[in-house]
Amino acid sequence: MKDFIQGLKNLKFWLSIIWKDRDFDHYYFFKILSAKLSRMEDCIRNGIFVSSEETANKLLIAKECCERLIKEEYFDDLEFDENEIGYAKQREDLEVLTRIIREESLSWWN
Repeated sequence: MKDFIQGLKNLKFWLSIIWKDRDFDHYYFFKILSAKLSRMEDCIRNGIFVSSEETANKLLIAKECCERLIKEEYFDDLEFDENEIGYAKQREDLEVLTRIIREESLSWWN
């Protein structure tokens, strides 16, 4: 019964996110990933894991990278000839996000 109730809670949370999902833009990919990272951060930060604070902080950083990738504000307030600065910031967020997932994801629950 407990699993059933958790499943209903999951369905309620994910329904609006999945309903808006589309298969043609990175925005939706990062939106889903951000939501998952956010839920995992909350779970670990409020959980009983030994390294919960450190792990939760890494998840928060990854989620913040996703949020910046979603908002795409890298080019705001830049002149046209400064676009490379925006691209560099965008690539940096993507690299931090993927590094955290690559190096940390298998140990988040330890």
